[in-house]
Amino acid sequence: METPKEPGSGRTKLKKAIILYNSRTGTTRKLGENIHAFLTENNIVSEIRDIKEQQGQALNNADYVFLGCWTSGLLFIRQKPEKNWVRFAAGLPPLESRRTVLFTTYKIRTGSMFRNMAKCLNLVGVTDEVTWLESRNGALPASYRDQLAKVINGNSCVTEQSH
Repeated sequence: METPKEPGSGRTKLKKAIILYNSRTGTTRKLGENIHAFLTENNIVSEIRDIKEQQGQALNNADYVFLGCWTSGLLFIRQKPEKNWVRFAAGLPPLESRRTVLFTTYKIRTGSMFRNMAKCLNLVGVTDEVTWLESRNGALPASYRDQLAKVINGNSCVTEQSH
């Protein structure tokens, strides 16, 4: 497959990503920053923003959309996205699952977090095609770097791992 060129310039068109997160303690922001660094290392032009700063147009220009939220709920049950993230997600345009990555941070477990995030984004029924990343400390381990490489190379697959 040939790399797309910018119209009229002959230059390789760089892929673009937007990373949007909601962080309470800074851990989800840290995971978003680590994703941003990985994308930059792999020649993906990326922006990272707190959902409070997001302007709708940025999604239109993105080849990849990364959406992150901390896990709200009881320690062992009823995990869900935090209410500000839910409101934010409700205002997003439809997303293509093949270019969407959901990420979350948590203390004990994620439980139904990803299912609930997908539901907020109207991705129900296509969650097999969405990549999921979870982290307790905001780190981006090698296994996640491998999964992100698959996403940006067009071989997206679902992952749900604990670290």
